[in-house]
Amino acid sequence: MRPWTRLLLSGLALAGCSGSSTAPGQSHTLSVSVRDDVFVPKVDSISAGDTVTWVWNGVQLHDLVFQDSVGNVAAQVSGSARRGFPVAGLYHYRCTLHSTDFVTGSMIGTVAVY
Repeated sequence: MRPWTRLLLSGLALAGCSGSSTAPGQSHTLSVSVRDDVFVPKVDSISAGDTVTWVWNGVQLHDLVFQDSVGNVAAQVSGSARRGFPVAGLYHYRCTLHSTDFVTGSMIGTVAVY
């Protein structure tokens, strides 16, 4: 592999990380934008003990339903919701108004907790 290719790939890998600038032992908060028909970002990773805040930024009605049923949020147009993730795992969520399951549709998301 050419040196510039390795450097480019390393940079892309780092750009995809959602690193935290908090000190070890402190929790970190990730923000997810609930836009019209999409969550941004759709997938992100955090550390166990971190929190995710979903912020409604669109004009359409959206709910937030987790596959594990913890922290579900009723349909709303504005506001925010928070959920802590104390245990490592994959947490799938969706808007039931715009996605029929946790795998397909425009409004699905995943929080990977490490």
